[in-house]
Amino acid sequence: MTAPMQTIRQAWRARFGLPLLVRVGAIALVVGLGLDVGAHLIAGPAADGHLHFSPAEHLGHLVVVAGMALVWAGVVVDGARHHRFAGRDRRQQKERQPCHSANS
Repeated sequence: MTAPMQTIRQAWRARFGLPLLVRVGAIALVVGLGLDVGAHLIAGPAADGHLHFSPAEHLGHLVVVAGMALVWAGVVVDGARHHRFAGRDRRQQKERQPCHSANS
């Protein structure tokens, strides 16, 4: 990757530092909410008075739940990655410190 592109990517991540799974989940949430609202508006109240969900309403709900799961997974993965890197940095910092002997 060229230096300008790498700089642009770093600037983008610093400004909009959302993990990929969180972004995909957010997009799924928006799409699912759109499907859900559209299905509820089009379907209207059931003719027989019962509260049945149409397949489109079920699909909208499923997409929203999948989006929430993706956002949650993205947050967990990102947190675990940061925790792992922080642990590695602490270990490296500990290894760099000089050992002090008991005799000095």
